[in-house]
Formats: sequence, structure tokens, C-alpha cells
Amino acid sequence: MMQRENERNGEAGAMKAKKSIQCKISGPMLLGVLCVLTAGEKSQGATLVCDIYATGGTPCVAAYSTVRALYGAYSGSLYQVRRADNTTKDVGVLAAGGEANAATQDAFCAGSTCTISIIYDQSGKGNHLTKAPGGSKDYGPAPDLEAVASDLPIYLNGHKVYGVHITPNSSWTGTTQVGYRNTKANGIAKGDNPETIYMVTDGTYFNGQCCFDFGNAEMQPVAGGYGTMEALYFGNNNWWDKGVGTGPWIMADLEVGVYNMGGSSNYSDANKNGNKTNNNDVSFAYPFVTAMLKGNSKNATNGGPFTLKGGNAQSGTLATVWDGAFPVGYFPMNRQGGIVLGVGGDNSGQSRGNFFEGVMTTGYASTATDNAVQASIIAAGYGKTTTTAIGAVAAKRSGIREIRWQKDALSVEGLESGKLLMVTPQGQRRILNVTGGQAYTGRLPAGTYFVRSLGEASEATQRFVVLP
Repeated sequence: MMQRENERNGEAGAMKAKKSIQCKISGPMLLGVLCVLTAGEKSQGATLVCDIYATGGTPCVAAYSTVRALYGAYSGSLYQVRRADNTTKDVGVLAAGGEANAATQDAFCAGSTCTISIIYDQSGKGNHLTKAPGGSKDYGPAPDLEAVASDLPIYLNGHKVYGVHITPNSSWTGTTQVGYRNTKANGIAKGDNPETIYMVTDGTYFNGQCCFDFGNAEMQPVAGGYGTMEALYFGNNNWWDKGVGTGPWIMADLEVGVYNMGGSSNYSDANKNGNKTNNNDVSFAYPFVTAMLKGNSKNATNGGPFTLKGGNAQSGTLATVWDGAFPVGYFPMNRQGGIVLGVGGDNSGQSRGNFFEGVMTTGYASTATDNAVQASIIAAGYGKTTTTAIGAVAAKRSGIREIRWQKDALSVEGLESGKLLMVTPQGQRRILNVTGGQAYTGRLPAGTYFVRSLGEASEATQRFVVLP
């Protein structure tokens, strides 16, 4: 019953998100995307990651986070905690589209030890994650453990929340590994169908063992053949490909190998003799890292087919690690449509890592969508210990009921004349004159912009997103 209820919450959240966003694309070359923010809704709601993917035509089919909602209208549970007495409690959000209500966990787990028993899928597909079953007799035969719920406290936009702390096995056949899996997933890309995957992880907690993964895996916890996986790998494993420096690197676990580039030169087969260096795969040693993997189909002409990107989840843009061919032997792909978090396809779990959020979509997302997702992640406020209030308060205090950006001007409903303060993604401040409800901006680079009536308190801030 609880699972069905959460699925309904996810479906309702996705439907509400679609209804609440009114995005218009201006110009034949996608010069910008306008998201209308109406009075009474949180302005961040129009720019959360799964709303952005939906607008871009690559909807989320699995969406996980223990720290925040990934749809602007999502108000269901994010995860479930299990107390030592085996009773459980769902942890939801502070408000629709907001951060996790960690006080629920703290109160329920006071005086006891709690673990994360379910990470709920916010997409409405019901692809919830629970602890992984045992797999390969050589590399992960024991069932996995649930992560200790209080092991990874962080701040997100001024709120204390908890991530998922993945700890490793003491040996290949040990019984201490933490990992999650769904072997009955619904709607995940299979075969040669394209998909996009990203996660926010931790660049300070990792190792070179196999395999801290998130993404598409076999439906059963056994090793498959080439291309039966397509999951993000994060760490400094150098058995196959490797990056520069000491890591951690963003790579892809494609089964029988972990790669950060394509071509015949780094096809290693099972003897692990690849060891080719991709100089674009730098060490992503940020406290919070955005890691992205996009896999296209063989006959597609819209990019890739194998793309890896990464960046600082607190600031800046995404860097391209690889955008080109798959390794030899992996094309076309044979994706299996299961989901794994924290362990390899055969349940190998000697790796370590931290997970805060991640999604899987159907379809190969555009570069514009990639950039907007990164902007939305930055706007979430990872590591920020103070809260920036936005949204409904902004509309009430400033009198602005709705803002629209298109090509080179803002339309401001509710403010006929006056001045606006606009802050660019780079932190630059501009004063805009409003005349007849219009404020000229000129062409704007892609990113998230903040705007408020000059003289109003900071609580009156609203935001809008511009896509290339």
C-alpha cells in the first residue's frame, strides 16, 4: 500500500509540474527558454531538474534524492528510514519542490540507529531503490546493507539534510558493503535506446576499487556482456581507462570495463590492458560534483553517441570529458534496464562514494538541457548554510505576479514602471529600467538569473532560466 501511495504521489508531482510550467522557446535556434513564474508558486519549481528534462523532451523515468525534490511540484516522500526496532518512517519535503524535512528523521531516530531502507523514485514510475541482493560468487555474493541514515549530514540552501553514504566491503566476498538496486525496473532504456544519466556526488570520498556506480544495469545481479550496463562510475579506478592527476574521475561502467573515451585504442577485453589516459578527464575533487553520462542509439544523428561531462555542483559550467564513439565492442549497446547505486553490475562492492541526487531519463538530452540542469543544481544551494527565500513571497512583496524573458527583454506583470536589480549567473549586477511592464536586457547567456524590484528585501527575489 505504501509503495502504491508513493507512486501516486510521484505521478501527481510530475503532472503538477507539467501544468505549473509555461515554457516558451524563442527563436529558431533555441535562443532562450522562458519559464513563467506565477504568483503563489515557488519560483525554483519551474527550474528543477526533472521539469527541465521534461521540457527538453527527455523525461525522467527514475529520480532519486534524499536531500530535495527534483520536480517543482513534488510533495511526496523522498526516502524511508528504518529504526533498530525495524519500524520505519517516510521522510518528505519541507514544501512542494523543496528540501528534505530532516527533522522527521532526527525525531524518529533519536536514541537509536536508523538506516535508509527505501530511496523513493520521484518520477511516478515506481522505480524505488532498496538494498541490493547478493550477486557474483566471486565479487559480491552477500546481500548488501542499507546506508546508515545519519552518516552524511550536509547543508542544502540553509537546511540540514542527509545524503547516502556508501561504504565498501572488506573483501570481494565480504558482508559489509552498502548498495541499492532495482531488478524490476519500469520504463528504463533498454537495448540500443538512448538515455541520459546524472548524479551529484562527493569528490572527497572515493577509492580505486570496483565499482561506485549509478545507472543502467542488468536486471539480475550478475555480470553481463559488453554494453549490458551504462552507468556512471566515480572514483580513480585505472584498470581500464584513466584520467589525469589522482582522481576522482568521471567514467562509465559499460560492463566488462570502465571507460572515459571510445575507439579501438582502449578496448581492453577482460585482460585489463587498456590503461589509456584521457587528458580531458581531470580530477573532479570538489566537495559536490555533477557527473553526467549520455548514451545515444547507433543510428542517431543528434550527438554522441557516447558523452561524459562533469563539473562543480556549486558553481561554473560543465566540462566535456568525452563526446564521440563508444569503445570498440560496445556499439550498438545492449542496455538491460535495471538500476544500480553504489555497487557494480555483479554486486561487486569494494568501492566507496557519497550520493545526493541522480536521475535517469529516456532520450539523449541536448546541450541546452545539460546546461540548464547544471544551473538548476547550482541554484539548489549545495553546502550553503543560509537560506535564500524565493517564490511566493517574492510575488507578494514586490507586486510582480509574473515574469517572462524572451529574446532580449523581460515582461513584468504587476510592475508597470520602476527599476529591477538583475544578478547574472556570474554574480554581476545590473539595474534594469521598467517602462510599460517591459525591461530591456539584451541577449543573455545561458544560466539562472535572479531579479527583484530595486529597494525590496532579498526575500522578494525571483529567478528565471535562459537556455542557449
